[in-house]
Amino acid sequence: VASMEAADRRDGLLNQGVLSLNRGMRWGRLQQVTELMAENLPGALVLRRLCLMRGMDFEEASALLERAPEDQEAMQGFYMRSKHEEVLLVLRRRTRDGQVAYQLVLPHDSPKTQLDGNSCTLAKMKQNSMRRITPDAAKEHWTQQHRLSETQCLHVQRGQNCGNRNCRSGKRFLEETMLTGQVLVHWDFLCALLGEKNSLVRCELNTGAVLVGLVIPQDMVARLRQSILERAEDDEQQNPRERRRRQPDMVELSDSEASQASLSSSSDVQPIVRPKSPKQRRVDSSLVLS
Repeated sequence: VASMEAADRRDGLLNQGVLSLNRGMRWGRLQQVTELMAENLPGALVLRRLCLMRGMDFEEASALLERAPEDQEAMQGFYMRSKHEEVLLVLRRRTRDGQVAYQLVLPHDSPKTQLDGNSCTLAKMKQNSMRRITPDAAKEHWTQQHRLSETQCLHVQRGQNCGNRNCRSGKRFLEETMLTGQVLVHWDFLCALLGEKNSLVRCELNTGAVLVGLVIPQDMVARLRQSILERAEDDEQQNPRERRRRQPDMVELSDSEASQASLSSSSDVQPIVRPKSPKQRRVDSSLVLS
């Protein structure tokens, strides 16, 4: 088993279980997930459009700071990045290996543990050029970036010309597509279409409902939908004899049975359907024993 696991890990095929969309994937810790639409597909599959919300408003950030344990290094608080006039909140994390580390809370994104590409340690905080500001001074900038990040990428927020109209960098609201339903029943088909490196994903909606399925890359949604529809159509054409076999044989009713069915149609009694009687076998009279 260990050698097989090592081989799968080396080839990038190791599936370590169900991932959490809300906190364990590339979007980081999400504030909430809402469902925008659901499309039923053949094979008991459902294609769902989800809205992922990141970041937090100023009131939530202030509440985090008030509840945070005391920082003996006195580094916790609101800071301003002078280059882009962007505000963030620094909170102390647990000490690991005797080293003090901090977490960065942002108005437009999930919390980060890195600052300028490096782990945000006490030494990194002391070397950084960010300046400490009061909560009152931070509120206006925080509220503005929280509002702009709803529709604008980080480049536009900074006054830059972003040539990618689909750029999602620094946006609070992200849309993703998830395939749910009888995914395991169609696993081989889905892996052949989407590739082997797939993991089941668990997602908790803001309504409390829980979904389990696959996150589908945006450029694969149309192809996936078309492939599922074509596969269902092929199955429909290849198995008409099987469907006919499963349907009960129907025969015309006699006058008395038809009369009884007519009377019962207005009540809760179901109409009588008489199955076909088995074929009569002809017997030679000379073979009958007297």
